[in-house]
Amino acid sequence: MAAAVTTRTTCPSRTSSAALGLLIVLANALGYGFIVIAARALGPADFGLFSAVNSACLVLATPVGAVQVVVARRQAEHDGTGLRLAVGLGGVLVALGAVLSVLAVPAFHLDRGMTMFLAAANVFPMAITAALQGVLLGRGRLVAVGLSVLVTAATRVIAVQATRAGGHGVDWLFSALLIAGFASALLPAWQARAEIAGARTHLGPGAVRELLRANRTLGALIALSTVDLLLARHYLPAADAGAYALGSVFSKVVMWGTQFLALGIVPALHPSDSRKRVIEATAMVGLIGGLAIAITWWQAPLMVSIVGGSGYGHTEGILVWFVVLGTLLGLAQVLLYAGMATDDGRLGLLTWAATAALVVVVIASHHSHAYRILATALAATAAVVLLGLVSVFRSPATGLRQEAGEAVLSRFSPVVSASSAGDS
Repeated sequence: MAAAVTTRTTCPSRTSSAALGLLIVLANALGYGFIVIAARALGPADFGLFSAVNSACLVLATPVGAVQVVVARRQAEHDGTGLRLAVGLGGVLVALGAVLSVLAVPAFHLDRGMTMFLAAANVFPMAITAALQGVLLGRGRLVAVGLSVLVTAATRVIAVQATRAGGHGVDWLFSALLIAGFASALLPAWQARAEIAGARTHLGPGAVRELLRANRTLGALIALSTVDLLLARHYLPAADAGAYALGSVFSKVVMWGTQFLALGIVPALHPSDSRKRVIEATAMVGLIGGLAIAITWWQAPLMVSIVGGSGYGHTEGILVWFVVLGTLLGLAQVLLYAGMATDDGRLGLLTWAATAALVVVVIASHHSHAYRILATALAATAAVVLLGLVSVFRSPATGLRQEAGEAVLSRFSPVVSASSAGDS
């Protein structure tokens, strides 16, 4: 046990990696169970409101995930726990959320800004959990991380089920999720008690610079996968925005469901076969996405009925295109991860540009109907994928620095469920 506290496991065993994968699968299942309960409990209009506000806060919380990168990487040098950074960052983001709550009222057609503030407050316990999971990841304790992720997902299901049982609305749900967030942070705090005992709560020099650098590409991916839902909430009638939110759930199922392929290429990239690995991963995403598209084309009414119920019937006609969007996002994800692994940020910058173009086009002309917003999102994401594939085929093969690979793995393994499962 002492060795686990004083040294970092840079190459976790296959057993612990497999256990982490299994726990993440279970947490993802709970996350999508959360969506089913929320969609049925809130109804189309309020579910659309919840999804838009929740997605906006997911974007707001992007820096939280980078805390895991910085803390996990610095465990090799026996640096601090990063709890001071997490508390400070969480406080700043909640304060920013309070300011944005004023703007959210007209943007998302809210009755009051408290809805956005309650959602933003959830970022604070997320930041604490991120630092604690970063400590565990940096020491190679993957099973402990997986259990933490699973408990986080379970507490969210309890929160939404309590909301449904009491017949409450969106504000009550965000309040329940806030309580669940603090409760779920207790487990990693207990798991990491030996590691954090006597350790500094602050990190060494350069931590903030690392934090900003780690956010650059991840933020682009989250923005690209989220902004269309925010625009739908602003421009479409409440019921139509709710139907769009339900369709967006299916796109996220494909996107996050194929994330393991992006994770898998990171430690595998090597100067001799990096291009081959990326091509293999994109081909697998395409295969899985193609199967999902075929099933959706065949059984769209049944799928909508199971997830949302009878109130979302008008989602059926365009559901397959949401799955196409999810497939494209999955492909973009692989290509962006490959860029991060090789410390190449060019595709990340292009993704920001594509996201900006999406916003401009929708605001200027393509916001009168759900299919027009969705078509614009499809075009922007397809452009990112095309540019990424061109870069893969044209660029010379490059390898992966060990520390870059560790950083990406440290960042993304837990976040599959901790921040994305259950978010539409």
